[in-house]
Amino acid sequence: MAAKQGGVIRIAWKDPQRQTQILLWESRNELMGDNETDITKQPILPHYNSPVFKKDDYLTISLISDANAAIGASVSKIRLPVTIRNTRTGAVTDTTLGYAGVLKFTFVADGTSFIAATEKEWGYFQIPAGLELKLGHKNSFNSRVLISPYTYP
Repeated sequence: MAAKQGGVIRIAWKDPQRQTQILLWESRNELMGDNETDITKQPILPHYNSPVFKKDDYLTISLISDANAAIGASVSKIRLPVTIRNTRTGAVTDTTLGYAGVLKFTFVADGTSFIAATEKEWGYFQIPAGLELKLGHKNSFNSRVLISPYTYP
């Protein structure tokens, strides 16, 4: 049975070569919210703190696990609010990155080992051509984040 893995979650921007990293948000996993039905129990991801992600930039999620564990992306939960802008039309839309849909994260394989107290990239989203992205939604109440890594059964 999958169990929630404690640790620190980091959201960062990386350049297309993954050489430069800017930490955008960090929180203990226990504070990230675990209630999928009650949005008020999930923390707000501020819209104004984010740089604009451009073509080929990476939005990454890393985990510093409290204990050695094998993490399963397929049993974990993620909902990351973002604002996207179509660079061709100028249309701006609030949406959510997760496991499924057109805009989704790529995660490490189920059962990937995480060593205690060591940062390891858990997932990433590379910005496609024609889009720009910013963390959070303009309406802060709807800009709630849910990231809960679970151990792989």
